[in-house]
Parts: sequence; C-alpha cells; structure tokens
Amino acid sequence: MILATTKTPARNNQWIGLVLILITGTVIIFYYGQQVTFVIDEWQLIQSRTTPSASSLLDPFNNHLMAIPIGFTQIFYHIFGISSHFPYRALQLIVHLGAATVLFVYLKQRTAYWVALSVAAVFVLYGYTAAILIWPISLGWTLAVLGGISAFLLLDRRSPTADLAASAALLVCVASTSVGIAFVIGVAVELIAARHWRRLWIVGVPLASYLIWYATFSNSNTKTSSLSATLRFAQELLAQTIGTLLGVQARGVAADATLVVVAVGLGFAWLRLGKPHSARLLGIAATLVTMVGALAVGRASSGLTSWFSYAVGVVLIILVIELFSHSRPPSQFIQVLIVIIALWAIIWNVGQLNNEAKRFREISETEKTQLAVLASIETQVPNSFMPGPFLQTLTAGRYKQVVIDFGTPAFSVTEAKQAKKIARSNGDETLVRGLNVRPLAGAAETLGIPVAKIAVQGGTISEISGCTQIANQSEPTTATLKNPSLAVTVESVGGKATIYAGILSPGSQFIGELNAGERALIKAPAVPSLGQWTLKIVATGNVRICSASQ
Repeated sequence: MILATTKTPARNNQWIGLVLILITGTVIIFYYGQQVTFVIDEWQLIQSRTTPSASSLLDPFNNHLMAIPIGFTQIFYHIFGISSHFPYRALQLIVHLGAATVLFVYLKQRTAYWVALSVAAVFVLYGYTAAILIWPISLGWTLAVLGGISAFLLLDRRSPTADLAASAALLVCVASTSVGIAFVIGVAVELIAARHWRRLWIVGVPLASYLIWYATFSNSNTKTSSLSATLRFAQELLAQTIGTLLGVQARGVAADATLVVVAVGLGFAWLRLGKPHSARLLGIAATLVTMVGALAVGRASSGLTSWFSYAVGVVLIILVIELFSHSRPPSQFIQVLIVIIALWAIIWNVGQLNNEAKRFREISETEKTQLAVLASIETQVPNSFMPGPFLQTLTAGRYKQVVIDFGTPAFSVTEAKQAKKIARSNGDETLVRGLNVRPLAGAAETLGIPVAKIAVQGGTISEISGCTQIANQSEPTTATLKNPSLAVTVESVGGKATIYAGILSPGSQFIGELNAGERALIKAPAVPSLGQWTLKIVATGNVRICSASQ
C-alpha cells in the first residue's frame, strides 16, 4: 500500500501536494511567529535607514549589499508603519515560499516527483533556520536563494528572454546579500564549462555591479582567521547543514558522523556513476565552494549561526539531485525511504522552529516593555539614551520621531505590567539606567523623619536619631521600601549592604552595594504612569535608613 504512493500523480494534480505543503508551512510559521516584533538588527534600520537615499540603500549593512531588502523595508515603513510586525513577516514568508516553489520545480525536472516534493517540504519547514523564516531582516537571504535557483532554471531554456531574466535574477542575488555572489560564480563556471562564451554576459552585469559597489561603498573591516579556524568553520557549517536537513543534530558527534557518511556516500556514488562532470554539476559545485568558502573566510572569527545553513542547504540539495539526475530514477523503496526521512526531518525542524521562535518572542516582549518604560521617562532622559541591547543603536531622541512617523510596537503600561518577569526586570533595567538610580557616595541632608513603609525579614526595626535602623538577626536581613519616589540615605553600619531598585519587577535591579561604614544617597523621581518604586536592601549587618531631601 505504501509503495503505491510513489506513483507520480497526473500532471494536473502534481501541484496539489506542493500547495498543501505551502499552506501548512504558512500556518505553522505564522503560528510560531506570533507576538514577534522588530528585534535586534531591525532596529538599526529603524534608527538610521527609514528614508530612501543612495546612502541608505547602498551603504553596507553587516558588510553586505542589501539594497533590495532595505528598499522593500523602507516602502513598508511608509505604508504599514511599525506598530505591527505582521506585514514584514508576511513578505519574508512569501519570498521563502517562492524559493521553495522554484526549488520544487527545479527538482521535479531532475528526480522523482515524491523525492522533489519531500525535499521541498523539508525546505519549507526548515525550522533550524528559524532566524530566516520569522525574522524579516533576513529578507536578503530568501531573495538571494530565490534569485539563484531561478537563474539556474532559466539557463535551461536557452533563449534570449530567459537569459535576460537569468541575469536579472542574479542581479537580485547580489543586491540582496553579498552571499548572492556565489550564485553568480556558479553560473559563470557552468557557462565556461559548457563553452557558452556568448552567454557570459548573463553574469557580466551582476558581477560588474557588485564589483563597482564593493569598490565604491564597501568599508569591510572583516577580520580573517587562521587557515585552521577557517577550515574548521567550513566543516562545522557543512555538518550543521547536513545534520539539520536530515533532522539529526547541528553540533557534536552525530552531526560530524552524518557529514562523514554523506560525504563518503556521495563520493562513492560519483565514482559509480562514472565521475559525472556536467557543466551544471560543476556550476553548482562552484556555487557551494564559493559560498562556504566566503562564509568561512568572512565569518569564522565571529562564529557560526543557524541562518547560514539556509542558502548552503539549498545548494547542497541541488548538488545531490544534480549528481543523480542522469542516472536511473530512484526505486520505489528509495522513494519511500526518502519520504520517511523527510517526515522525520520535518518533525525535528518544527521542534527547532518552536524553540527559536520562543526566544524571539521573549526578546520581543523585553523590547516592548523597555519601549513602554522609555515612553514613560522620555522627558527625563537625554536624546542619546539607548533603552536596551536588543534595540541595538536606537536612541531616545530618534524613537520620539519614529513614533510620530511610523507608530510603535511598544506595550501599553498595562501590558508592560502584565509581561513576564524577565521582560519586566529588563524594563526596570532601562528605568534605573535611564534615571541614573544608584548609590551616590558622600553626605546628604537628612530630614530627621523615620522612613515609613519598610518591611523587614530577618531583622528588627527601631528609630534612632530620626532615622530607621534595622538590626540584623540572621544573615542576610532584607529591608524593602515602597514609595512613589525615592530620596533616602542608606548606611551600612556593619557588614555589606546590597541594594536593588525597580518598579515593574519590584526590587529586581542591582544598583550598587555598600561596605561596612559606607553611606550613600539614593534618589529616584516619581514615574506616576508606571507605579511606585521598590527599594530592596539585603544586608549582612545593621543598616540605617534616613529620609533625605528631594
């Protein structure tokens, strides 16, 4: 019964399977991308590249030429604003599904239908590269893959119109991410191997365009690594890609063993098939070598990331299929085996998508909370203030204008107060850093009024000379003070006092510590929209707390 499923559907029905896969992929990817907003690198564009100009489009972004994805993003800023991240993720997903569709078409022309469909399904739900699937800053990678596969497909038609379209597709590659240059090199190698000298103009325009850009705009200061580090990076990238495409593992012994088995198997197959060396096979091999080599040379010093496997994985898939394209079609047993492996790989990768999407949602929740805090204290911080590391280079001054021009994805205060503890704690980090809440050493005028609303654990409270003294009875003693604003002096009479402050996650942020005999003033202005401050002091000795003038 299972073997019957390997029969190729009628021509009119061959697209049904792919459409179902694309729909399933859309639902799953959108589901896991819920509540994700602009994160990390996306804020660099919002900070400085919202207005179209030669500089905003052509200046390197992370050492890449990304003119086309940045151009699309700028258009979306002005159409949709930034209150919702959905339009940007929708565009990213559309391009990804387009790349999967073109991959399916390419594979279907060279292998059995069920093999092509199974491999395309794995690519649609390649969850290990979730940073591509749900993070629109990676639009350049999906555009480059779409353009690269399309270029190779168009070469097969051998018509002036198709050649022109192939050249345009390669131009999209190099104008989307510098990794796209690998596809240009691959096509050039194919044309040279096939002795199609008159068709070399196909790569001429995209290659010349990239070289002109590189000479004019690139200011690459990429650090190269040693030869051993570069080779190790290349090996780890291939192991990561093959391992995750098969649903094995990204790192470790299993991934390395999988790489060895696949490499030996492909080498043996190449020998058994008579050492095929078609122009296309050479072109795809050149694409892979160029891509892995460029990433290894340029990125070995900064480390391996999951999204590198997105483009490398596509090229590996095409290389394997191309190797077997002129041999006998796979048997029914092989087709069933590939379908089973693909099903496992999909299940494994959906799990990876879930894990990575969770991380993106946590970052998004933190950012939304920090932006809510920034909105509450924007008149009290300098324009140069940066609210948080995930928001990258975004400054308070720029954010004010962004809100006017494009809206904001920030939480309301109510939503910020209901956020998870880690997000509220990060919101308090923005708060205490923005308002410079910290112990200030030295004398301060006290009011001679005991501090009210102090809760103590592990100690007793008494009034001495108009101040509140907390006597330590067990280690450590914790004193907690709540007030709309803070203006107190804290003196560690004996032992060490560690001080925390916050509003959203009461007393969550470390602001300093005092050694025995040290005294400091702690002041924090009222932030009515957020609520009252909590000051927490954890001491190993006695502590004296006095009200101070505001």
